[in-house]
Amino acid sequence: MNGDFNEDEREITLSDLWRTLLDRKWTIIAITVIAVAIVLIYSFKTVPIYESETILRVEKKSAVGQILDITTGEIIPSSVEENINIIKGHSNFVEVVKRLNLKKNEYYSNMPLKMIPFALEKQVSVQAVGRTNLIRIKMESPDPVLARNVVSTLAQIYDEKMKNLEKSDYERSVDFIKQQLPEVKTKVDKAEDAIKQMKEKYNFITFDTKASQLYTTLNGYKSQYDSVEISLEESRKKLKAVQSELKGKEPMMVTSQTTMDNPIYKQLQSKLVDLNIQLVGLKNEYASKTTQIKAIEAQIENVKKQMNSEAQKVIGSETSSVDPTYRSLYQQAINLQVQISGYEAKLKALSTYIKDYQNQIAQLPQLEQNLNQLERDSNVNNQLYTRLLQKKSDAEIALASIANRTLIVEPATIPMKPVKPNKKLNLAIGGVLGIFLGVLFAFFQEYRDKTIRRVEQVEMISDSPILVQLAKAFTNPKPVMLTEKKKGIDIEKYQVFTIDLMHHLSNNPIIGITSPTSSQDISAVSVDISAVLAENGYRVLLIDADFKNKPLNRYFEPGDMGFANVLNEEKGIEDVVMSYEKGFDVVGAGTLSENLNVLLRKHNIDKIFDAMKEKYEAVIINLPGVLDAYESMVIAKRIKNTLMVIKYGETEQKALSIAKNKLHRAEINIVGVIMSSVPKKRLEKYI
Repeated sequence: MNGDFNEDEREITLSDLWRTLLDRKWTIIAITVIAVAIVLIYSFKTVPIYESETILRVEKKSAVGQILDITTGEIIPSSVEENINIIKGHSNFVEVVKRLNLKKNEYYSNMPLKMIPFALEKQVSVQAVGRTNLIRIKMESPDPVLARNVVSTLAQIYDEKMKNLEKSDYERSVDFIKQQLPEVKTKVDKAEDAIKQMKEKYNFITFDTKASQLYTTLNGYKSQYDSVEISLEESRKKLKAVQSELKGKEPMMVTSQTTMDNPIYKQLQSKLVDLNIQLVGLKNEYASKTTQIKAIEAQIENVKKQMNSEAQKVIGSETSSVDPTYRSLYQQAINLQVQISGYEAKLKALSTYIKDYQNQIAQLPQLEQNLNQLERDSNVNNQLYTRLLQKKSDAEIALASIANRTLIVEPATIPMKPVKPNKKLNLAIGGVLGIFLGVLFAFFQEYRDKTIRRVEQVEMISDSPILVQLAKAFTNPKPVMLTEKKKGIDIEKYQVFTIDLMHHLSNNPIIGITSPTSSQDISAVSVDISAVLAENGYRVLLIDADFKNKPLNRYFEPGDMGFANVLNEEKGIEDVVMSYEKGFDVVGAGTLSENLNVLLRKHNIDKIFDAMKEKYEAVIINLPGVLDAYESMVIAKRIKNTLMVIKYGETEQKALSIAKNKLHRAEINIVGVIMSSVPKKRLEKYI
């Protein structure tokens, strides 16, 4: 490579990621421990929260929204969702605050009284249990007793409200029936007296078959008419009662006239009248329900649903309510209005047929008509009186036997263990979060770290092979000797490396050892390599050419004179050589008297090197960093061969790239790279 190396050019492998995690494992562990510690502190410092709950089973038929039809007895049930909305009503929480005197509770004492119900609404949750008619009420609070009391009281208030609404509905029905019974009884008595008097006066009178059929049919229609008329009156009174309850509770109230003025509602009402006329005619013609009768009844039900929907739109557009109980009253008003419209339509249909049969009967003798009229009135009033008595009895029984519509399936209890904080869950979350943040930070550090940590980086940047990886614990303060077997020193690696090095030095035994920037590892590697070569029987000369730092002085005592004095021609090489061990000589740095380039122009350094080659089998020159001292390039250019020392985790990639380019431009051969200070666990197996 001729340009600067770009780390992004190399594809990142799974092995690289794994090495990154191993290199930064202590960072990951530290962040994980910190995260877990923070979570533990939070868990133990946080106020524990307790949860109490109760489960209610509500009747599928609830009093709220029910319409008791005196003629059919049909009831419109409310949904579980509606009951949930009733429980959530703000007035219920106001009552809870009042009953439990929460203003004196330590958790609410500093809160304005009006705000306490709103605080409770946030703490209490009301939910349906699946698709059943079960409702779960639960509350979270630092006070377990308070949570239990609030949940229990809220369920009790809801049950009381439901019973009161149901009682009110039945009471209205009983009162209306009681008002109607005396009037109907009077009519029954009058009709029976009139028949008796007429029969006594004219003796018993019989009628022909046709007249009897006409009167029988007419009596049936009039009986239906009277029954529907009473139901209509009851619905009107109930509607008036509901509207009376709504009045004063809401700023706006929808009257029956509001709905009646709606053009779509009027059109549906007219259609309902026509369908009822057809139905009455078909029922008179056929004894059992035929396909035609069923079709008309289906159309009538569909029209009623449309009228109900239209009435809800009218009421919804003109009213608003924050209390679900009041909305339920509005729903009653809608149902009653639709019922009233249905009754009115049926009355119109019956009136049409009654007039028709009355016209046919008008052609009968007057005496027959009078007697038939009296008998008809008597039959109708008797039937109506009997029905009213039955309904009165049913309503009174229901009123007297009102029981709990709400069944507590699971009563609220005082919780023994807090639900928050969940220490085990928080600890697990803290651990996972810590590992995640640790890994994230490790990769961030790796991204920001521009130093060399991998063999691949060295080979791609320097275009040179790594000859050896050396661990920490270099010579300190003495060189490595094979006989010593120093702890932390892999002698086998030195043995293999020196054999390979001597192969490179076969033609030129002089080699410089340098690094992109100055490092103590340069001198440590130079000393140890020289010592190992000497141990293996080679004649070795180690020269210190780092004139500024003089790093070999840490290991030897070469004196004041050294290699600089030889270059100045003040001394010969034999005058500054210090014999350290057998076959291991050392030359110190000495002191330069002037610029090295000037000295090299004045003197022939090649003669000095030739003399070294004749006496020594290996000449190791300790050079300063390529980018820190110009002497490194000047001397390296003369000796041609260099070894580059890269310190693990310290030498920067860019520095190596620039140093390599400088050496190549100067036609200096990089024999190979020594990677030093490599952690033992990062040493490659085959390097």
